[in-house]
Amino acid sequence: MFDTYLKGTGSVTYQAVTQCKQSGSEQWPQLSVVNQFSSPEQAYGALFADLNDGGTTEVAAELIGTPVVINSYMSYKQVSAIVDNGNHLYNYAFNGSNDVYAFTHESIENHSITAYEYENLDNSTGDGYIFTSSTVRTKEVNQTFDLPPIALSVDDLASVLTLDGQDYDIAESGVDYAFIFIGMEASYNNRPLLAWSIFAPPSGTSVNIENLNLAEFIDESALESKVNSLSLSVTARDWGGIAGYEDYMRRRPTRQLSTFNDPEYARAKTKTVQLTVNDLNYSQSALSNLIPTQF
Repeated sequence: MFDTYLKGTGSVTYQAVTQCKQSGSEQWPQLSVVNQFSSPEQAYGALFADLNDGGTTEVAAELIGTPVVINSYMSYKQVSAIVDNGNHLYNYAFNGSNDVYAFTHESIENHSITAYEYENLDNSTGDGYIFTSSTVRTKEVNQTFDLPPIALSVDDLASVLTLDGQDYDIAESGVDYAFIFIGMEASYNNRPLLAWSIFAPPSGTSVNIENLNLAEFIDESALESKVNSLSLSVTARDWGGIAGYEDYMRRRPTRQLSTFNDPEYARAKTKTVQLTVNDLNYSQSALSNLIPTQF
C-alpha cells in the first residue's frame, strides 16, 4: 500500500510504499500498479519483484494495456493478472464507462475476467446485500467474453435460509451447482464472537436452528449478554467444469490456489445473499429475525 501518488508529465510517483510478507519467509511478494489515462484512453502497468531496500525504484511503463471486450448485463467489469497465484495489475470499470485492460508479461500465469454487480437490500433491522458475479480465467484475452449472471433468483436462493429444517431445491434446468455455502456470524460492536458455516448440495433439507446445541462449545447466556449483531448469508456457485456437488467435494480436500488455473475451474458463476440484524440479544429465537420475508 502507499500513502499518496503524484502524476506528472509522462510519469507517476508513489510515496511511502509499504510492502508486507509472511513471517519467516525470505521471499517478498510481487507488487504491481496500474494507471489509466484518458485522451486518449490507455493503461500502463508495472510489476516490482522487491521494494524492501528502502530506496527509490524507477520502472519504465513497459506494460501497455490491451482493452478486453466484456459483454454482460452486470454493471462492473474487472480484469486482473494471476502472478504466483495472486491477483495483480487489477483494473475495473463501471457501467462500461471505461475500458478494462489485460497486460502481457512473462510472469503472468493467467488472466481473470469478471463481470459483477452489488445491490443493497432494504433491511430495516440492519444491513443486507446481493452480490452476483461471473468469471472466466484464460491466457487468451484477444476475444469477446460473454459473462451473463447466474440463472438463479434471489427468492429461490434465500429460501435456503428458512432455518427450520424445510426441504429446498434450487436446481435449475441445465445447471448443476457445485455447492451452496451457508454461514452465520454473531458479533459485538463489529467484533465476531461466534461463527459457523456449512457446504450443502443444491437440493436437500435446510439447517434446523433447534438442532444447533451451542452449549457444547459456549454457554448461551454468555452470548446473550455480549452479542448485539447477527449476520446470515447463503452463496450458490456454479463451476463450469465441475459436475455438481459430489464432484466438487471430492476435489476440495486437495485443492490449491494453483488449481484454479485448471480448465475445470475456468468458468465460475456466483450469487450471494447476506442479511444482518443489529441491536439484538443473541438467542436461537433471535435467529428467526434473519429469515427473509421479501426482497
